[in-house]
Amino acid sequence: MSGKRRTFTKLAHKGGSGLDQIQLSSGHASIKTTERYLGVEQDLHDAPCDRLGLRLSAEAPGRS
Repeated sequence: MSGKRRTFTKLAHKGGSGLDQIQLSSGHASIKTTERYLGVEQDLHDAPCDRLGLRLSAEAPGRS
């Protein structure tokens, strides 16, 4: 990765951009590449979808 791209990646992360968006912007095929360049890992134990407050029901909607 060139110095400018590495700088962009680090500034984007510092500014709060999500790893997936940094991955796309940097052209990385794998999120693992983005994590390696930034020295971070995704927090799969505290995923954003866990904070939506949604509850799963036992039955799908419209079924009895």
